[in-house]
Formats: sequence, structure tokens, C-alpha cells
Amino acid sequence: MKPGIYPDLSREEYENIEAINYSILKHFDKSPAHARHEMLHPKKPTPAMETGQMIHKAILEPKRFYEDYIQAPLIDRRTKEGKAAWAKFEAENPGKIYLAESDWYQFKGMIASCKNNYNSSQLLYGQGRNEVTVVWEDEETGLLCKARLDRMTKAFGWSVLVDIKTCMNAQKWAFESAVAKFNYHMQAAFYLDSLNTLSKSINQRRYILLAIEKDPPFAIQCFELNESSLIEGRDKYRFYLKQYKECLETDVWPGYPDTIEEIGIPQWAFNTYEEESYE
Repeated sequence: MKPGIYPDLSREEYENIEAINYSILKHFDKSPAHARHEMLHPKKPTPAMETGQMIHKAILEPKRFYEDYIQAPLIDRRTKEGKAAWAKFEAENPGKIYLAESDWYQFKGMIASCKNNYNSSQLLYGQGRNEVTVVWEDEETGLLCKARLDRMTKAFGWSVLVDIKTCMNAQKWAFESAVAKFNYHMQAAFYLDSLNTLSKSINQRRYILLAIEKDPPFAIQCFELNESSLIEGRDKYRFYLKQYKECLETDVWPGYPDTIEEIGIPQWAFNTYEEESYE
């Protein structure tokens, strides 16, 4: 596929594009061998990942969400009447995915929270495009890259990329740890550079992480990475991109270092033991 911005590609069409993306690149954080295994044998989504995907669809593609999902009624299927009622429900909703009442309440609550929060309402419900595919050629390596952006919009006088992140704790200190743990800064730099490679006319784009908690009251905070974090993320993804190219050319995908490493217990495990006096 030629480099460009494709706003109307489906998820399946995006997955079929032969190009390197962040979802593979992040596995180089362990080793090229781990990344290669993920490429050949992609893991099934965990329940947490499936929930995250459903929440993204509920927020970014509400029409498709309501087409694909429905709240399952509370029916005792152990009884004859219950079995008949459930069969009727299934017949009336062919092909739909049934959600428990608790899940339905969660998704509805998160959508309401996004609409009621000032920043998220400005970012999510104004002019813009959701689920945008970007394909570009990395200038240094010549590799074809791809990304699937949650949302491109104009807000607060800027061109903005919005990345929705579900979390258990959207407090600043907790989310900063999540950024480091899950390499969100690397993803941010990769996504920003995708558009900057295709269109250098915009001098500065903002990348906003919209953190929304999974539990009531579904609180939201919006964050913007500082410049030093973006630089670190860019250095990191560029190192892995060059590593990926070398692996492709040599067909060698190394694992962990082939050495015997010296290790020690973490600092928190050390303690000062004082002799007890029994006098």
C-alpha cells in the first residue's frame, strides 16, 4: 500500500497491510526473538484487552458498538420458560455479542463520563476522524510503517492526536508509571512521526492521552507528554526499528544476551538487622 492517510479502512484491512507497526515493535523491548514469535504466533487477546477493545468501540464507534453488542437479559435458563425466553432473545438478535448487565453498565458509564468531562468532550465529539490508518515510509531505514490512530481532531486551536487509554487509576503519579511500563511514550513518538513524515506543513501537533478509569465513577484525566519523554520514546522506537531492519536482512532474531549475567536482589529487599538484646 502506498504511503498516505486512510480514514475509512476497517480493522481487518489495516491488519492485512504488510508493514511494521507499534504492536510488533514494542516486543523488541524484550528481544527480537519475542517480537518474531509475536509476528508468527500472535497471542489471543486477554479478557482485559478484549474489554479495552470494546470500550474503544463504544467511545469511538458507537453506531458499530450498538450494532455488534446487546445487553443480555436476566433469564433463568434452567427453567422451561427461561429456555424459551432465551431462545426467543437469540432469534431476535442474530450475530450479536451478548454483554452481562455489569459490562453494559460499565460501557454506558464510561461513554457518559466522556461526554460530561469538558476536555474529553472537546476532544472526542467535535470535528475529527476516528480509527484512522496511516501508512508511511521511514526515511532513515526505508521500512514501510503503519499505525491505527484512535482519533485525529482539531481542538484548543491545535491539530491533535487523541489516544484513549483505559486504566484502574488515572491519578497523575499512577498514570506516569503506566506510561513507562507500557511504553506509551514510544507509541506517542511513533504516531506523531507518522503524520509528520507525510505532512511537514504543520509545525506542531499535540498528542493527548485520554485516561479513563474502568470502575465508577469512571473518572477521566487528559495528559500530554513532555518533550523529554517524547525524545526518549523516539530514541527507543528508532533503535528497535533499526534492529528490526537488521533482523529482516540477516534473518537472525536474537533473544537475551548469550552471557552469564551478575544479578542482585532489588534495593527494597535489603534490610538492616540489629542484634536484639535480651538483658
